[in-house]
Amino acid sequence: MQIPDVNLEAFPEQATRQLIGPLLNLVEALVAENTAQRSEIQQLRDALARLKGASPRPAIKPPVPPGSRPTTPRRRSVSRTPRAAGPKRQKTRP
Repeated sequence: MQIPDVNLEAFPEQATRQLIGPLLNLVEALVAENTAQRSEIQQLRDALARLKGASPRPAIKPPVPPGSRPTTPRRRSVSRTPRAAGPKRQKTRP
């Protein structure tokens, strides 16, 4: 989470600036702590999954827009000779 920059000089009262400054610092510290805790919790979940025998959470790459993906030349399909058609029913022996 990105916290926008706040210009404390935009607040007309000195008392308001003195209250908002430490609050913004506290919010930034809590956001950083929350991010670190989320990362640690995910690592612990992965470790627990490994110990239980399950696989950890897969690393999924973000989707790529169709225009930015490099095109690769397609392989030509090999033409195969068709098989000869056999009878639909088996012949019975007399």
